[in-house]
Amino acid sequence: DSATMRTIMEKTFAAEAIDVIAVPTGDAALAKAAEIKPDIIIADATMPGMTGIRLTEEILLLRPDMPVILCTGFSETVTDEQARAAGAREYLQKPFIDGELEKSVYRSLRAGCEVRGAR
Repeated sequence: DSATMRTIMEKTFAAEAIDVIAVPTGDAALAKAAEIKPDIIIADATMPGMTGIRLTEEILLLRPDMPVILCTGFSETVTDEQARAAGAREYLQKPFIDGELEKSVYRSLRAGCEVRGAR
């Protein structure tokens, strides 16, 4: 996402005691995800290089249980149906309101724990 949005996410989740590793492109996100194996991925639908849809698909090839939240500021770019078809757990439109992003992150993480616990 944009540098401003990455900074907002870092500050938002720092208050929640959650470490955020922000990167500027989908390619960088894919490389970082393979390197550090994060608990969740939050990606913008429109990024330089790889799109958010493509990133979601690539991430899920590496880790099928990885929760991915796909965000967009342009509703005509990606639909909820397209995001979910690619494997995203959640689809959010910016600007986020009333703790929507935080709630989505916690929902996705809880769902991931339930899936892993069922195995």
